[in-house]
Amino acid sequence: MTEEAFFSALADYNAEYRWVRAILTLAAIWLLIDLARKAFWAQVGLKLVFAFTCAAVGALYFGMFLPGMLPANIPEPFRTWSPRLWAVVFLVAAVAGTIDAAQDATHLRLPERGWRLAAVIGSAIVGLGFPAFDLLVGNVFPEAQAYGTSPAPLVLVVVPLLGASRPTRWTGRVWFSLLVLAGVDVGIFAPLVGLPYGHPIVLIAVLAGVIMMLRPGPTEPHRDG
Repeated sequence: MTEEAFFSALADYNAEYRWVRAILTLAAIWLLIDLARKAFWAQVGLKLVFAFTCAAVGALYFGMFLPGMLPANIPEPFRTWSPRLWAVVFLVAAVAGTIDAAQDATHLRLPERGWRLAAVIGSAIVGLGFPAFDLLVGNVFPEAQAYGTSPAPLVLVVVPLLGASRPTRWTGRVWFSLLVLAGVDVGIFAPLVGLPYGHPIVLIAVLAGVIMMLRPGPTEPHRDG
């Protein structure tokens, strides 16, 4: 798939599913604010929004990369099976997130202060406002990537928050690990092979999320999984 074909297809997705994208974005913003206010419903609601976004990205975004539509420089059988693999990754992440929400397994929390808080909030702002960031690389809406239809904004919003929350149950850890894997694809593999959905900035969010997951903050006790 050429860049021109990719952005044309993305524009069609953004237009066709504009209400889904708008609802997911507004719900994520609203519930993140409620999470900061420590509203009791923010936990489950936000995880469900994130899980539904994973399902939407898996079903809509990678539907563009059907066999034969990836660039010719990507060898077989990777070119045939990669789109299906990534669709499965996001759909499994959606299932793990839904189970986590149903069991109330992961306690989502914002760091109290410092670089961790800045990383979570900064990544969420960039991810939810990703079309504005995409302008910096020359993409204009509706051809810009957006939260609800693209993996880069999803990883930016969810990975640092899950990392800061440090899930100990399998649902949260599977969810986190799959989105980190997707972030590595978006941040490293895609730019290297010239796939147009790649954005190296995603690596910053992935690195921050992994560090917060593995190392507790100065006022946070160690927790064994």
